[in-house]
Amino acid sequence: MSALQRGSLLWEGLRRTRARRPDKVALVAGREARTFAELDDLSSCLGNGLRERGIGIGDRVAFRFFNGIESAICYFACFKAGAVAVPISPGLKAPEIRHILSHSGARVLLVDRALSGEVERAREEGIETLEDCFVAGERHDSTERPFDELSSATPSPEPVGVAEDALALLMYTSGTTARPKGVMHTHRSVRSAVENWLQACNWDDGDVIALFTNMFAATGLARQLLPAVSVGATCVVFARFDAPEVVAGLKRYGATRLFGLPHQIHALLEVPDIREVKTIRYCGSGGDAVPLDLQERFEKAVGTRIVPACGMTELLTDYASNPMAGPIQGGAIGIPTPGVALKIVDEHGATVPTNEPGEILVKSGAMMAGYWKDPELTGRVLRDGWLSTRDIARMDADGYVWFLGRKSDIIVRGGRKVAPLAVEAALLEHAAVKEAGVYGRPDAVLGQTVHACVVRAEDNQVSTRELAEFLRSRLEDYKIPETFTFVDRLPRGPSGKLDRRALGSHATTSGSSPGRQ
Repeated sequence: MSALQRGSLLWEGLRRTRARRPDKVALVAGREARTFAELDDLSSCLGNGLRERGIGIGDRVAFRFFNGIESAICYFACFKAGAVAVPISPGLKAPEIRHILSHSGARVLLVDRALSGEVERAREEGIETLEDCFVAGERHDSTERPFDELSSATPSPEPVGVAEDALALLMYTSGTTARPKGVMHTHRSVRSAVENWLQACNWDDGDVIALFTNMFAATGLARQLLPAVSVGATCVVFARFDAPEVVAGLKRYGATRLFGLPHQIHALLEVPDIREVKTIRYCGSGGDAVPLDLQERFEKAVGTRIVPACGMTELLTDYASNPMAGPIQGGAIGIPTPGVALKIVDEHGATVPTNEPGEILVKSGAMMAGYWKDPELTGRVLRDGWLSTRDIARMDADGYVWFLGRKSDIIVRGGRKVAPLAVEAALLEHAAVKEAGVYGRPDAVLGQTVHACVVRAEDNQVSTRELAEFLRSRLEDYKIPETFTFVDRLPRGPSGKLDRRALGSHATTSGSSPGRQ
């Protein structure tokens, strides 16, 4: 069955899939597996347990687990109880956790024992709204309540009825601003995101999804878990990304679809057994630039091309993606996703000419309702029905979008603008460069200068002078980095994306040398 099983509320897709395929495996995680009937029953039990403890429509319920069956149960339990799901990434530290719990006003927190240490530190000073913390696993002290106390409740015959525009999800961004922002999504906007994604990718119940991206971010939830449940596909979930383990899972379960960040795809290609995987029909990638060399290597190894895409938490779905079939423009992020209107505008809001750079604005039923407790920022980002992405791009005559970078990432060197992604893409063409991150350094004369952090390929000792010389045949002179730093790894945020804000503190003066002459 390839058609989306429509439903007004987010639990209805699961209920309808259960009616059609109750005994089919919905989720596999390690040695555990749950059918669609079990996922429905377990989430109903937890949802009823929340209701018995006074959680009602609009109350925020936070949870922190690794990727796995418990995470999926928590999402659907919240949807069924009429509560607002507040997922907390397993990679966050105590200050960020405390901010999310306090800012969201969460009444209940559900957490895996293995992830409770940072939670305990976050709660040391007390969080006013938090009434209960339920821990899955061994109990350590009397202030903790066992997760089983909630999840063993009798399932309610019917979930709570709420309006389509009721808040369903409060998802905190990875924090490109000083503090993570709470992005509000309703049952309607999340459902629209799922519908758009399925229309773009044509999933069906014969698919097996390898889910190793973060289920607490838009990609893992709205582009993998929820679409899979809606059409009756099976999700093979990996608690953490481990390339050999993922490749073994791809082979064992005959995975047909996966989505990974570029550095994850690169790691998969380093596993020799990847060439034995012959069942992949779709591989999506985004979050960072997807180098052409990576796309070519993946297609050669697996027989399927990578489909680049670009999206954001505020939209949940991708706003642009390369089409599944037909011509593909190497280097472009693609055409607007079904259900998404897109335009590129100048600083005054006027649409720019073909191939001219500008900011991407989007409009879709999948757009957020706004930022939690921040009407001022909401008003700046949502204008006249359009969502400001803060992404800079150009659109060619064929309607393909070419991503140039985040508005805040653009380097202004002597009045001339440099897109970090363009410099990184050129560096990645060099065989000795494994990863690259580019940012602007303050300069008294030029305003900013260009600096590159480079991770060298194994056993390669390429020099900064060689890299600068290599770039001269590919970039205008003002775009060539003044300085380089060789590092062992690049800093990444909880979702695995390159953390550009941390590049400056990550780069040390040792190994740094001039790139210009």
